[in-house]
Amino acid sequence: MKKRAPWLLLFSGLLIFSAQTARAMGHWEPRSKALADEIRADFLKEDYASAGKKAERFLARNPSGGESEEILYLEALSLIGLKRPAEAREKLNRLSGSSDPALRASAAVSAADSFYSEGNADAAYEHYEAALARDPAGAEAPYLKVRLSELEPRRSKPPGILFLPPAPVPLKQMAAEEAPFFAVQVGSFSRKRNADGLLKKLLGRGYDAYLENNKDAKREFYRVRVGKAASKEEAEALARHLEKDGYPTKIIP
Repeated sequence: MKKRAPWLLLFSGLLIFSAQTARAMGHWEPRSKALADEIRADFLKEDYASAGKKAERFLARNPSGGESEEILYLEALSLIGLKRPAEAREKLNRLSGSSDPALRASAAVSAADSFYSEGNADAAYEHYEAALARDPAGAEAPYLKVRLSELEPRRSKPPGILFLPPAPVPLKQMAAEEAPFFAVQVGSFSRKRNADGLLKKLLGRGYDAYLENNKDAKREFYRVRVGKAASKEEAEALARHLEKDGYPTKIIP
């Protein structure tokens, strides 16, 4: 059997390694992009378990740069959807040093949302308040104001303050409370069980969601709505937040 020269074996090995490396480099970016698209699609379908697992795989391959921060953010939101808020906050904290100010702001708001989803009104209020103080004129400001207004009555009373019966409500205030408000509609169904399913998901994500049913001459509709904002601007901010989570929105009225 004819022996091959050592240099030829070495050169052959280098060629094989170079070919493998080239193939990997050539397909790495498309594979990563396809995986990122799958993560986004799974998240919008509310398949948080699949989105979270794929995000872990993506970040193991791409720990930094490119779309890594967005995928980390989606992983955190998926953890909130899976009722694992503490793990979500660990991911969100890593985005506090992001060079993207919009992503930093969204991560701060989502961290507050994670406390809200736990029912921890005090911590949620504190984080919403801090997020608003950092960017009082930002895109998230109206949404933060809605949350703060909603949480104010739920906060723990400071120690030493005795419970006092509520003061009589002035007529002017009563009129203001009965004033029209803006809500965000995310679904309308002819079957109540479908509306109940969406309502349950929204409540699980920490949204102030509720059902309203309307009848016409032929049938009854069940509408799933979120929030009772004092202004259209606040409702629009809430709608943007819902859209980020993959929900269709319509501001009412």
